[in-house]
Amino acid sequence: MHQVWIKFDIREHCPCQADAQVWAPGDGGQQKEPREKNTPTPQPSCTEDTNRTKDIKAETLDSTETPAKDRASRGPLPCPSLCELLASTAVKLCLGHERIHMAFAPVTPALPSDDRITNILDSIIAQVVERKIQEKALGPGLRPGPALRKGLGLPLSPVRPRLPPPGALLWLQEPRPRRGFHLFQEHWRQGQPVLVSGIQRTLQGSLWGTEALEALGGQVQALTPLGPPQPTNLGAAAFWDGFSRPEIRPKSSEGSVLLLHRALRDEDASRLENLAASLPLPEYCAQHGKLNLASYLPPGPALCPLEPQLWAAYGVSPHRGHLGTKNLCVEVTDLVSILVRAEAPLPAWHRAQKDFLSGLDGEGLWSPGSQVSTVWHVFRAQDAQRIRRFLQMVCPAGAGNLEPGTPGSCYLDAGLRRRLREEWGVSCWTLLQAPGEAVLVPAGAPHQVQGLVSTVSVTQHFMSPETSALSAQLCHQGSSLSPDCRLLCAQVDWAVFQAVKLAVGTLREAK
Repeated sequence: MHQVWIKFDIREHCPCQADAQVWAPGDGGQQKEPREKNTPTPQPSCTEDTNRTKDIKAETLDSTETPAKDRASRGPLPCPSLCELLASTAVKLCLGHERIHMAFAPVTPALPSDDRITNILDSIIAQVVERKIQEKALGPGLRPGPALRKGLGLPLSPVRPRLPPPGALLWLQEPRPRRGFHLFQEHWRQGQPVLVSGIQRTLQGSLWGTEALEALGGQVQALTPLGPPQPTNLGAAAFWDGFSRPEIRPKSSEGSVLLLHRALRDEDASRLENLAASLPLPEYCAQHGKLNLASYLPPGPALCPLEPQLWAAYGVSPHRGHLGTKNLCVEVTDLVSILVRAEAPLPAWHRAQKDFLSGLDGEGLWSPGSQVSTVWHVFRAQDAQRIRRFLQMVCPAGAGNLEPGTPGSCYLDAGLRRRLREEWGVSCWTLLQAPGEAVLVPAGAPHQVQGLVSTVSVTQHFMSPETSALSAQLCHQGSSLSPDCRLLCAQVDWAVFQAVKLAVGTLREAK
């Protein structure tokens, strides 16, 4: 390279020219001593080419020389221009979207110089640019994730390595966004849950009220923190009578919560129609969505696990934080859960709300002024195996089950989640759901739910292309799947084949 620089007279662009010995052309490979330069050092200018390399004298550190003497001998530290810092910062931030809707990971210095001042200035500019972008875009489109401070959305100190991947959880304000669709796909591809608001604008309250739902019936179950839901002899009418009036609720054991479950079938045509009109991201969640692989399967029993399910549950008071309304479980397909109704919180909950929210390990995602009704804890799918080992250690024999496609048998309270985080390095996202909001959970992601008040939710499963490979793997791992679920798992490959076949046919027609 030095020969090329000498041949084309590129003297001012070699960072090591001042100290390195130069091979002069035409001298038979003989070495020449570097010539002395009297050219004044140019001042940094933002109008110059930021790709130009400055004349930086390369110094070798003498092993016997102290750092202080070394700094004194080399003179003032070279400092790159503002344009170079901004250019390098822009590369690190990877601003590739029309509108930035996510916070970035902590920026690490990547300039060729190892000087401390260069790195400090680089980091300062990166943080300033990051903050300005987030102040304009984070507020209306996102909620800070577990690796972000609440409010500003700035990354926390990198001394907390156990947090989920850097970035903000996606919070869509519109159920069917025009600009956020590709952003959803990016987050979904990374296995992150998504929160969607604005669904209450299309939900018909008369269809989801307690009076209308009481006539539907359903199976009442009792859920404990150390076992799957168990059927009870309680009737649906008695359950709904105590739904809004805690003083007349049926008596249950201290360590259980009453649930009501019912599948929504063809006889619930009006509710199914309203649900279809309210589903967020219908390309994925709708039964006939073009990105829902289940839409490529023929009608039959295999689709039964994907039918909408109605779930109603009594609320858990703050002093019973060890109970949940859905124990920790893993689904073999993707899940969307819409909170269609929630009762007003009790006065005791108002008094304990502040303490409860402040105890969420700094991960609480909520909108001030909204009625927080359910708490979701969602883990990464990659951490499922470590969570299984943790459950086997802390739960009684047979209670720590986390098999794919089976009801959960354990609820992780705050103490267990803290142990899981500190001892096993596994953390979770915490989403606070309000009425009219939906939570989307990808297949394979362990999750659990705790209802703070009496709630009614509608869940529906779907099969996205991003999680199809993991779904097929989970189907083979699940040894206790229901017969209908086994039928669905047996046709996952067929659904993928049909989707690819249709895509290839469309491309051929386009030619």
